Amino acid sequence: MAAAEADRRERGDDGGAGHSRDDHAVAQPDARAAAVVLGFDALDVGEVEPLVVEGHVGAVLGVLGRRVAELLPEHLGTHAVGHLALGVVGVLGFVHARRMLTLCQGERDTAITAGSVVRSMSLRNALRRLTNVTLVVAVALVGSMALAGGTAAAASGSLSSVTIQGAEGEKPTLQFTAPFAASSSAKRVITTGTGEVVTKGAKVTIEYVVVDGRTGEEVDSSYGTKPVAVPLDATQVAPVLVKSLTGVKVGSRVLLAIAPKEGLAKNLAGAGVKKNDTLLFLADVKTLHHPLARAEGEKVTPAGGLPSVKLGAKGKPAITVPKQEPAPKELVTQPLIKGSGAPVAAGETITVHYTGVLWDNGKQFDSSWDRGKPADLQIGTGNVIPGWDTGLVGQTVGSQVLLVVPPDEGYGSTGSKAAGISGTDTLVFVVDILDAI
Repeated sequence: MAAAEADRRERGDDGGAGHSRDDHAVAQPDARAAAVVLGFDALDVGEVEPLVVEGHVGAVLGVLGRRVAELLPEHLGTHAVGHLALGVVGVLGFVHARRMLTLCQGERDTAITAGSVVRSMSLRNALRRLTNVTLVVAVALVGSMALAGGTAAAASGSLSSVTIQGAEGEKPTLQFTAPFAASSSAKRVITTGTGEVVTKGAKVTIEYVVVDGRTGEEVDSSYGTKPVAVPLDATQVAPVLVKSLTGVKVGSRVLLAIAPKEGLAKNLAGAGVKKNDTLLFLADVKTLHHPLARAEGEKVTPAGGLPSVKLGAKGKPAITVPKQEPAPKELVTQPLIKGSGAPVAAGETITVHYTGVLWDNGKQFDSSWDRGKPADLQIGTGNVIPGWDTGLVGQTVGSQVLLVVPPDEGYGSTGSKAAGISGTDTLVFVVDILDAI
C-alpha cells in the first residue's frame, strides 16, 4: 500500500497515501466599469412661438430619455427604477419648461429658479437654462442608477440570490441567474443543524453538489452515493473548505461561493470549468468524527515467531524481524491492541497511522508517522494491496494490527521499484486504525 504511494510519486501523480481529493477552482471576470457621458449642447434657438418651444423641449426630453435608458445596465432596462427615473426627468422638465415660457412672456420677467434671481430672460436663455437644469437632473438620476446597477451586479454574486430546491433527503438543485461571480469567497448557512459543533482538525462527512457559477451546470455531486469524509486540515483539503465548515453544527446545510483566488478550478478543466469561474458548493454536514491520535485499547499477546514491536513516545512502532524465522507463506493478521470502536466494514474510509518494513532485512520503506499525519484510505474495495483489504476489514477502530504480507498479497511479482520492494519481498506492517467512516 505504502509503496503504491511511492509509485505515484515516481510517476509524478498528486495525492497522499491512499487519500485523494479534487481541487475545485473558480474565478471571476473583472468587474464592469460604467462611464456616464451626456453630450448635450445648449439649444441655439431664436424667438419662436410657445408651441415650437414645447416641441424642442419634447425633443430634448426624448433624446435624454433614450440616453438614460442606454446608460442603464442591461438587467435594469425594464426595471421599475428606470421607469421612475425617466418619469421624474419628464415631469421636472415639463414643469420647468412651462415656468421658463411664462418668464419669457411677462413684461417684468423676474422669477426665482433653483434659488437664483432670473431677470429679463430671453427665450434663448430660458431654453439654455431649461437644458442645463434638465441635464443636471438627468446626470444625478443616471449617476444614481449607475450606482444601483453596480449594486445589482454585485448582488448577482450574492449567495442570497441563490435558492435551493428539493425535499429533505433528496438531491438539491441550485437555482440562480447565471453568470454568478464572486470576488471573495462567502458562506451562507441555509439550515442550522442541532448536532455537535464542527471543530478544526476534526473530520466530517458531507453530501455535496458543485455547480459552475458561469454556466449554471452541475460539475460534481456525491448525492446518490456515499457521503464523503473531509478532514478539516488545510494541508489535506482546500483551506476555504476548512474555514467554511469549521464552526457549523452537524445537520447544517451550508452554501459556499468559492472565488477564483482560491484556485480550485484548475483540476476541473475537463468538466468544462474555466479557471476564472466561481463555484457554488452546497454541503449537507452529516456526521462529525474525531480520529484518535494513536491506537487505544486492550493489549493483545502475539503468537510466537512474529516480528516484535516497540512503541515510541508518540506512538511510532519500531519493528524487529526475527532473523532465524522464514517468512510466512500466507497472510498473517495479528492484533497487538484491541480497540473498542466499531468494526471496519468494506467500502469505508479508514484513518490510519502505519509503518512498513521488509522481512528480509528489516529496512523501513514507508511510514505515515514520519510524514506527521495519518493516511485516509478506502478499504475492502481494491484501492490498497490485497493484504490490507483482507487483514483490516473486520478489525475494530482503536486497534493496532500487525500484518505480515507475502508477495502475492502485496505488490506481486513486479514489486515496487520506487519503494525498493522486489517481487519476492514479504512485507511487515504495523497499522493503527484511528477512525472509520
